[in-house]
Amino acid sequence: MRADRDGLLLVVLLVAYSLFFLLTVLVPLGLILLRSFQDRSGNFVGLLNWQKYFSSASLVSSFGHSFLVAAVTTVIVLMLGFAYAYALCRTRMPWRPFFKIMAMAPLLMPGLLKAIARSTGSAIRAP
Repeated sequence: MRADRDGLLLVVLLVAYSLFFLLTVLVPLGLILLRSFQDRSGNFVGLLNWQKYFSSASLVSSFGHSFLVAAVTTVIVLMLGFAYAYALCRTRMPWRPFFKIMAMAPLLMPGLLKAIARSTGSAIRAP
């Protein structure tokens, strides 16, 4: 009997979450997409807006800069991450347990901050 209630609760929560996602993400994105086929006065212009956007020279430049920043950032992070992981796994450096905890801190922080806020009663409230 309890399993039936849990299953029903799971289905209800899943449907509620799906409706929330639909209303807050998919509907606004659909409206934006539909608006992209109209001019400023609301008349249908087809792909004219898309053609203007993709034919601008600044778009190509911004794509190039974005990919350059992404590539440089990836290389830097991979080198630093490899060095950090190698030092933790293959060396006998002092304070090794501390550095292992520091490597895990970003993963644990969101849940930990919520727990601290709940336990102290200092939850953030909107003004």
